[in-house]
Amino acid sequence: MLAEARRILFVDDEPQVLQGLQRMLRPYRNAWKVLVANSGAEALDLLQGTPVDVVVSDMRMPKMDGITLLREVAVRHPETIRMVLTGYSSQDAFLKSVGPTHQVLAKPCEAEQLISTLERAVNLRETLASPALRSLAGGMDALPALPDLYAKVVAALGRDASMHEVGGLVAKDPGMATRILQLVNSAYFGLNRPVADPIQAVSYLGVDLVRGLILSAHVFSELGPAKAAGLSLERMQRHSQAVAMLARQMIIDLDGDAVTRDVAYLAGLLHDTGYLVLGARQPKLLRGLVRAAKDADTALSDLEAEHLGATHGAVGAYLLGLWGLPDATVEAVAYHHDEARALEAGFGALSATHLAERIIETTAPAFEQVDEDRDPPDLESLAEQLGAGAHLESWLAWAKSHAGGAR
Repeated sequence: MLAEARRILFVDDEPQVLQGLQRMLRPYRNAWKVLVANSGAEALDLLQGTPVDVVVSDMRMPKMDGITLLREVAVRHPETIRMVLTGYSSQDAFLKSVGPTHQVLAKPCEAEQLISTLERAVNLRETLASPALRSLAGGMDALPALPDLYAKVVAALGRDASMHEVGGLVAKDPGMATRILQLVNSAYFGLNRPVADPIQAVSYLGVDLVRGLILSAHVFSELGPAKAAGLSLERMQRHSQAVAMLARQMIIDLDGDAVTRDVAYLAGLLHDTGYLVLGARQPKLLRGLVRAAKDADTALSDLEAEHLGATHGAVGAYLLGLWGLPDATVEAVAYHHDEARALEAGFGALSATHLAERIIETTAPAFEQVDEDRDPPDLESLAEQLGAGAHLESWLAWAKSHAGGAR
């Protein structure tokens, strides 16, 4: 039985552009059903009665521009993947597109770039089976940033600090790092290889664009929902940065290459992005799961799989994938609690993130410790199976010295 064709809706006020896109994607007609609309209003009417997997809208259109359209799509159809085509006529217009869109494409868009972006987006939907969870993640247009770190970045930009200093601060905060990497890895820039290093991303974008992104009010969300869910962003930041630093050190100790080192750091920093999604979109649900895990003295990820059908890793990975972050990072985030997958993959970014998280959870947990007397995980056996047993003692010592979180 053939899989149902995925629906791609293109929105543009120029009929010849739509005709060109239809011709471009004709070879994919068995896998993709291409729909078109000449205006934002026409697109919303079509979406009212026809489920669509991806909407790709032109930025400049009369009456309703692409950003206004995609904001409406985000509210009415959060499960739908949203992309915008822009000529980047101004920095302000470009930055406005970052909020409600998952991917920013250059206009005119090369056929190869458009097709690869659409393929990745459509395939990504298969990784998160629940439409409800896809809606939760897909509806996110902002992540919270830690206030103290955010203030330090703003201050550094105000005194014209070096991009390396600014990037170092950004690299400590999951929310800011994700946004910077979403921007630099967008199809608009068309880089030859994905960027996983926040410092490199900041240096590539330059001070003006980074300043504009950081100061854009719509890019970062309020902390209220996260706090209502029982999330401490300070605790989560300490936990995530400690995991990131240890995962990177593991790759260095085992003579891994620079790309794998950067991916391991980024995956460690972003591995709990799913908690930010759940905390922002379903704070009562997350708070209930955390309490249930404490009461039952069981792993929170096990309860997530039981009650949601997916872990926070899968939810976070789906959002990161939508935002165009590197595939290797997305994979490591998705499976960072999956020991069998980590062992199967051999020692790399995924297994380093998995082992680092297991170690750091005993000293700087993302949530309050469930039980101080709980038996520690069998780290020795895991490290031996990964071929890293000789380094475990030094990694445990590092974690103990950072028990209060990364500094």
